[in-house]
Amino acid sequence: MAIERRTLRALIDLAGAQQARADEPALALELAECCMELLPITACAVLLADHDGELGLVAVSRCRARVVGLLEVSHGQGPAIDSFRTASAVHCDDLAAADSRWPVFAPAALADGARAVSALPLRRAGRAIGAIDLVREHSGPLPEAAVELGQTLADSAAIGIARTRALRRGDLLAEQWRVALDRRVLVQQATGILAERLRLPVEHAARLLSELAAADGVEPHALAARFVADPAGASVDGPALVRALERAAAGRNFER
Repeated sequence: MAIERRTLRALIDLAGAQQARADEPALALELAECCMELLPITACAVLLADHDGELGLVAVSRCRARVVGLLEVSHGQGPAIDSFRTASAVHCDDLAAADSRWPVFAPAALADGARAVSALPLRRAGRAIGAIDLVREHSGPLPEAAVELGQTLADSAAIGIARTRALRRGDLLAEQWRVALDRRVLVQQATGILAERLRLPVEHAARLLSELAAADGVEPHALAARFVADPAGASVDGPALVRALERAAAGRNFER
């Protein structure tokens, strides 16, 4: 009963229900630790894909798992690499017989003490966003029940990681909207000041600001910020800016 409660708690935590803003490394480490506690393995490594689809080692439960994960990332071969590419489980019950399959990874992992590895994908919406290595120090298959539980843990972690990424994208989008709004307000303020100072229609003042910014090689909001900060031209470059705007207005045939 205790192991069942621990399994249920692990599934809830990995899906992120208790920590909506947990970061990816924290969830990956939680996954590795849950696998160590609930599965008959020696070590666990968690690899996640970045926005370019490249796998990187994010968390490990033991140093041996770090070596296994780094070997895979460095050489582009190994159980987790294949599992991620196929979005399916990849089992190697005896690394000593896997030289032809992974000519660099297999002997190096063996030299570090690994004897068998099962890799399971972290799947979300039908595609893999990463994979876990379940490392064992004795050859032989991982029990089917352990494979099923390991896959369930990996899929739960994928839910939490996908949620974390969605929240991060939402935060980034909100920040982009805030910056865009701030810039728009600056341009509107500068346009209003110009229209009043030069006695121009608002649309002509806006066009003037845009054209002068282009001629100066800056964005309109950057020029607007300078003008709004010092509309009277009291700063060092203020007078030059004001005179430039006035000359530009004078040289145009605006209908006032």
